Amino acid sequence: MNACILVVEHDRATRELLAGNLKDAGYRVFCAGDVSEAEAAVREIRPDLTLLDWWLPGALGLAFARQMRGDRRTAHVSIIALSARFEEHDRIAA
Repeated sequence: MNACILVVEHDRATRELLAGNLKDAGYRVFCAGDVSEAEAAVREIRPDLTLLDWWLPGALGLAFARQMRGDRRTAHVSIIALSARFEEHDRIAA
């Protein structure tokens, strides 16, 4: 079975570009544009990997990452933070 990737990205064009490339590479891809959509997706699927935008409408991606880590169902899911932020304290927080 192909790995399942959840793409959580507020920018529609970026989300579609990531999803398209991942699908072309053979992954099953689910997308969300904000935290509430991501929460709904996680209730339905168990992603193997989450690509997570740092800046999301209504909440920071970092808060969603902490939520995932605190839930035994998703604590094991790998998370890659997507961000234009490059300061050291941002990288440490991620």
